[in-house]
Amino acid sequence: MDKSIYHYFNNDDTSNENQDLSAFNGLPISDHVQAREYLTPEDLAQWRWSNVENLDIFLREVYEYYLGKGFFCIALSRVLKMATIMFVVIFSSYLYSCIDYSKLIGAQTLADIRRDHCLAQTSTTHRFLLWIFGIVWVLKLFQYISNLRFLWELHDFFAYLLKIDENEIQTISWQQVVQRIIKLRTSNLTTTNIKLDAHSIVNRIMRQENYMIGLYNKSVLDLTIELPFKGKQPFLTKTLEWSIDMCLSDYIFNDKGMIRPIVLQEDKRELLSLGLKRRFQFAAILNIILAPFAVFYATLYYFFRHFNDYKSDPKNLGARQYTPLAEWKFRELNELYHLFRRRISMSYEPAQWYISLFPREKTEIVLRFIIFICSSFAAVLGMLTVYDPEFLKLEIRPDQSVLFYLTSLGLAIAVARAMLSSPQDQAIYQPEAAMHQIAEFTHYLPEEWESKLHTEQVKQEFSKLYDMKLKIILRELLSIIINPIILGINLSNCTDTIIDYFREFSVDVESFGGHVCSLGVFNTDQISKVKAQSDALDQYYASQDGKMLKSYINFMNEYGSKDSKSQRPRNRYRRDIILENDIEEDTASIQSSHSERPIQYSQRLNASSRSAMTSSHTVPIRLNESVMDLYDKINDPQSSFLDNEETSQSPEDDKVNDGVLGILNNLYHK
Repeated sequence: MDKSIYHYFNNDDTSNENQDLSAFNGLPISDHVQAREYLTPEDLAQWRWSNVENLDIFLREVYEYYLGKGFFCIALSRVLKMATIMFVVIFSSYLYSCIDYSKLIGAQTLADIRRDHCLAQTSTTHRFLLWIFGIVWVLKLFQYISNLRFLWELHDFFAYLLKIDENEIQTISWQQVVQRIIKLRTSNLTTTNIKLDAHSIVNRIMRQENYMIGLYNKSVLDLTIELPFKGKQPFLTKTLEWSIDMCLSDYIFNDKGMIRPIVLQEDKRELLSLGLKRRFQFAAILNIILAPFAVFYATLYYFFRHFNDYKSDPKNLGARQYTPLAEWKFRELNELYHLFRRRISMSYEPAQWYISLFPREKTEIVLRFIIFICSSFAAVLGMLTVYDPEFLKLEIRPDQSVLFYLTSLGLAIAVARAMLSSPQDQAIYQPEAAMHQIAEFTHYLPEEWESKLHTEQVKQEFSKLYDMKLKIILRELLSIIINPIILGINLSNCTDTIIDYFREFSVDVESFGGHVCSLGVFNTDQISKVKAQSDALDQYYASQDGKMLKSYINFMNEYGSKDSKSQRPRNRYRRDIILENDIEEDTASIQSSHSERPIQYSQRLNASSRSAMTSSHTVPIRLNESVMDLYDKINDPQSSFLDNEETSQSPEDDKVNDGVLGILNNLYHK
């Protein structure tokens, strides 16, 4: 949202007198700037919408505004973000340059350890970096200030056209926003004659992200690194992710977010590959120079933000989260980021439960021993301190007083106790049930894990995806060394494959405004062939692990109910799927007239059924009749499914109901 919205509008095009300028209410159109002065805010918002030229960028702006929760929240967030960055840099610089740590022991006041004129005494490099930071900070501040006007224009779009005020935007669902945008399409010449539904809107917003999701799903990027004693291991950090995005985004896509036509030309493959290789190599050099500063800032920010959490509850030291690579594995095609975060956040509790189910007897024996030793020393020092408070000042070792050791021992005891398993953790030992509940939200359950969910092997593999936060931070620190290797060597050697991917997985869809990732189109021919085929070409163009089919059903779950008046419970249509390569025998009769479908549905393990996990775990169930009926309809060319559907829609809406999404919408109305 940092770019001017007017950049995407045809504000000064006075040559086309056939444009719908009803918002001007009959005012002269020779000078649009003067005309805008006579318009009310509502008419002006209508006029801007009527003149949107690049629908992709405008919809992305609308989505980012929705994520920001309105004008005032976005403005406040940006102010505090700039203040946070300024504080971290100034505070860390002060601690580095202005404190004489050699005088810390025995000092009584801050003046005793503070250096006078500290910034003048700091190194030239430090001062140079501070100047660079100051210039960048001021430029970013001016960018935010200049962008306020265009944020307010989005505020008017939401308030006057979508009828969503600053309070309602805090709670309204994205699906309702989409429905209101669809109702506006007839008032915009750009959208009147094209299909504008949830599928096309999301594809436009995620035009680039769908390519990236497919890029990781197809394992096009070589992100492995050889580690001692562990062999090749995948390695992806946030800094590496940003570097990859920097190399690909403006090279593959133009400033309008569309894939560049030259990328689609096969005869330009070698030239494009060479250019991309140079970009990766240049990014490797930039990482050597800039990555230490980015990682240093991120580490300081994390330390300042979470220190009190760890201090008050040491158990947080063992907190886990999904790694960046896991997030790319789990994210579905056409799944907006906030919906993905909502889905993944629901898996944290069962994921933590699964990890805690595995016994760690050797570790716990050592932890109990550590607790005993530390408690013994702490008890003696504590009793002596009660007897004589001055004992706290006694230096057991040079510059290390009793207080220092009491604090260290207390921290060690707290951390060790936090790492011990509680009796409740293994009260219900059902790792299979726990993993199926995780897969209900992550949509990830590899075939090789089948019948091994209770083993240490699967637990270790899952732990690589759901790792400790501290280990993820350590990887970010390690990325200072590893990122240049992956960028300069691994990725530079697979540029041919990357260029081939963008060319071969692009399809031109007129209703989506141009080329999009073919995996995100939800082609019905591919959906009916999700089973891995013997033909190598079919396997090449198919998504891995049934990604497209999972995304298809996940999208149906989010946007399937078109009628906002019938707010049916979303869970009623929920398809908690776990992808497999085989279907159980009880679905064999259904499969006989269709291509094999590598999908297996699991019973939902919600809070109300968790108590039942003690006696049974999730088992495969028969494919739902409505879903099977959907497969029959979309694969039958003679199907009159849409013709027989009762509808009360206007002629303009007929175009919205064709294609996959039309079938899905009609299915849910049934």
